[in-house]
Amino acid sequence: MVKGVKKSSSSKAASLDARDKILVENFVGLQRAMTNLAMKFEDLSDNISKLLGIFELSAKDFLENKGSSSMGVEKDLINKLNSLLEQNKAIAKGLLMMNDNARRQEPPRSQVPKPTFVQQPVPQNQSFQPSTNIAPESQAKPKPLQ
Repeated sequence: MVKGVKKSSSSKAASLDARDKILVENFVGLQRAMTNLAMKFEDLSDNISKLLGIFELSAKDFLENKGSSSMGVEKDLINKLNSLLEQNKAIAKGLLMMNDNARRQEPPRSQVPKPTFVQQPVPQNQSFQPSTNIAPESQAKPKPLQ
């Protein structure tokens, strides 16, 4: 039994040593991750500072020039849009004039004569017989192509 106890105490010591070793490795890995994270935050802070500097420079430049550098492009665009608007107005007026002329030329619907169909009664004792007045030559025949 003593041998069993010695083995268990040596196995406990070995498992404690292995556990301590794993804990030390995990702690070292955690320190590396924290160092890496701190470096990334420092880089992020520097980049944000640079970005803010660029925004400040652009704001100062805009205030000094009052946006005159881009006004030429905007004025050109506004002129093109105004000419397009004038063309659109001219086209709309033309369409309205065409519509008015078409309405003037068309008679009102109430004055348009309605077609009337007169039905002639067919005597009941007579059956339909084709007309024999038509000569056989004048009947519809296909004409040869020339």
